[in-house]
Amino acid sequence: MLRVRGTTYHFRRIVPSALRTALNRREIWISLKTGYQNKARKRASLLHARTTELFAQAHSVLAQPDALGRLEGLRVSLRDLQSVNLPSSAQETGSLPVSAPMPKPRTVKKTAKAPKAAPLML
Repeated sequence: MLRVRGTTYHFRRIVPSALRTALNRREIWISLKTGYQNKARKRASLLHARTTELFAQAHSVLAQPDALGRLEGLRVSLRDLQSVNLPSSAQETGSLPVSAPMPKPRTVKKTAKAPKAAPLML
């Protein structure tokens, strides 16, 4: 799931209840380090795929008898997700950041009004 905190997008995913004790986590929050929505979506989709693989591995490890030793490797993999540097640039996506400043409206100088002509007295 994609969330905005301030001007930066974050990836959030709930850990399945069967894996919470094994991974020592209830949810995964990772900063996507971007304010660009398209870039954040690409990064979030990659992280979603990686966490899905991680959850599948954890389920298979828990089914084996020597699960404790292998779980530590999965915990390390989970920590490594925090340091993922996903390539993409704002120029590629062509999107605006969340905090993009709005351009100032152009102001037009008002011309001085001509003084009213005095009524003619006959």
